[in-house]
Amino acid sequence: MAKSIATLLKEAGQRLEKHDFGSALGLYQQAMTVAPNNAAVGMGLAMVFNRTGKPAEALELLQRIWTAMAAAKPKPGATQQAAVLAQIGLAHEQLGKLADALESYRQAGRLVQSPELEQRIKQLVRLVGSPAPVQQLILTARRLQASGQTEEAGKTYQAALKLQPDNAEVLHGLALVLRALKAPAEALPLLQKAVILAPDRADYFNDLGLLFQDRSDFAKAVSFHKRAVKVDPNFISGHINMGVAYKRLGKMQESEAAYRNALKIDPLSPQAHNNLGNLLRAMGELAESGKHLRRALQLSPGYADARANLAALSEAVAEAKKTKIAIVAKPAAAKKKIADKPVTKKVPAKKPVVKKPMAKKQTAATRITKSAGTKSQSSARR
Repeated sequence: MAKSIATLLKEAGQRLEKHDFGSALGLYQQAMTVAPNNAAVGMGLAMVFNRTGKPAEALELLQRIWTAMAAAKPKPGATQQAAVLAQIGLAHEQLGKLADALESYRQAGRLVQSPELEQRIKQLVRLVGSPAPVQQLILTARRLQASGQTEEAGKTYQAALKLQPDNAEVLHGLALVLRALKAPAEALPLLQKAVILAPDRADYFNDLGLLFQDRSDFAKAVSFHKRAVKVDPNFISGHINMGVAYKRLGKMQESEAAYRNALKIDPLSPQAHNNLGNLLRAMGELAESGKHLRRALQLSPGYADARANLAALSEAVAEAKKTKIAIVAKPAAAKKKIADKPVTKKVPAKKPVVKKPMAKKQTAATRITKSAGTKSQSSARR
């Protein structure tokens, strides 16, 4: 039985999220044969092309989609239009058409507010102002890094740095490569210089914070993540990473506040939901933890960390139930023991009162014991 377009799109989207581009490509192509004019199918296919080094094919598809959108009545929503424009910008950027890419990103930014778009615009503004050879070297280095050729990317950035030693984009890019190569001591001065040259770049301050997290200097990391969100209060990565640093410092309340701030900016952030859910699990708030972890998986079905955290939560819930059962069982056993005690003494239910002096003393002693016991219990409740 042939799969419906909805099923094919869902499966392809899941493969795309898992970076299984080969499977995603096959599913989108299958959907394209069934519905060649479906905008969602074309968009998905273009995204795969953009992520697999085929920007020319992506751009051709996206331009067709954009033309169809412009002619459609009523027009699609701002979010849909912005998504297409952002992918057009990405294709232009990969093709080295930086001015065209910048314009596409700006158009998308006018339609929706997006921290990611804002960062891309800031990156390109500086890049467009660089000499053409430096631009090409930066783009090449980014492609090499994205494809896993980290050492080659580093060499390319170093070549660009020789041409333009004060290029913040080059310094930042090379610092990230060195961090990936586990050379934080070399990365640190480059990133520090980058933030001096570009103090308006929240992502630079955020990456500097991550570098200090790598060095287990979480207090300093927090200070740089704070600088990032001061530069751009809507920079969600700064809030999330601040939450991570606070958690590692043992400051759970501050960590929770940082994650909740991230969710105010983007309620659909799987990472923010996952991190908050995992934090709440550690704090013992298991019910709310589950809500956030399940939401993270709903937003990103292939999110391995969220799945692992949800499994850990299930273990914590099971352990909590065992503990609760054990606690409840102990008073029950004690109660039974107390209830059995009068039976062993075989005291008659209605014993006649013997009017002797000793009987009065025993009654008084009993009253004192009962009064003292009542007072002790009241004190314990406070």
